[in-house]
Amino acid sequence: MNLTECKPGDKVKVIYLSAGISVRSKLSKMNIKEDSILEVIAHQPWNGPITVKVGNSKQTIGRGLSMKIICEPVNGIEDTPKSST
Repeated sequence: MNLTECKPGDKVKVIYLSAGISVRSKLSKMNIKEDSILEVIAHQPWNGPITVKVGNSKQTIGRGLSMKIICEPVNGIEDTPKSST
């Protein structure tokens, strides 16, 4: 599924970015990469942007860009990576 299909409150893991280098770079600057965990905060009406929580920050992404973010639902995955000691 892509990010536009998610509902507010959903936590998802980014599995693929269906985009070219420039779009991937733009998303990377927003800390949105493959394996990132996102929480959908809000959908604006009339095909407006989607607001997601990425780590400790919130990002607002337009619908066109959101359609390029392929994700899967997650349950019980922590936002922070576990250290290997």
